[in-house]
Amino acid sequence: MKYLTSTYLKDIEKYKLSLFFEKDYCISVKKVIETKQPFILKEDGRDIIIIDKDFYILEYMPFDQNYICRIHINDTKNIIEWFYLATRNNRVINGIPAFEDLKLSYVIVNKSNIKKLYNVGLARKFLNENDFNLAFSQLSKLKKEIKDKINFVYKLDYKQYLV
Repeated sequence: MKYLTSTYLKDIEKYKLSLFFEKDYCISVKKVIETKQPFILKEDGRDIIIIDKDFYILEYMPFDQNYICRIHINDTKNIIEWFYLATRNNRVINGIPAFEDLKLSYVIVNKSNIKKLYNVGLARKFLNENDFNLAFSQLSKLKKEIKDKINFVYKLDYKQYLV
């Protein structure tokens, strides 16, 4: 089980956490205050900074779906990327949003044509066939929703949560 309050904090030394609970979903926002160093991904030969001072990590977790969406936002409040992670058992435990990570993810880097499915080999290695099929099916559904521009998270008014 992983908790939204403690995920994806590599090299972050200080941050402010905010949680927002709605009927069907919750949102976790981490505003990065201090880092040891920026977290940089290499995508198609380009360096993309996804975590640095004054950046945000917004995580959307629907209670009735098998995914979470992590949105990396820069210091000018523009989206860097959407990171959809296949999950199981999204729920709240003792007031903290929690989920089971199914390892498979789909990433969309903003302002580019980069859209990738990640960790297929890792998911196949660690998941049984049913869980892998669940993860793959969920991400395939999300890819179609995004393509058809009906995905809630892709259209989310995220700036209202950046406090």
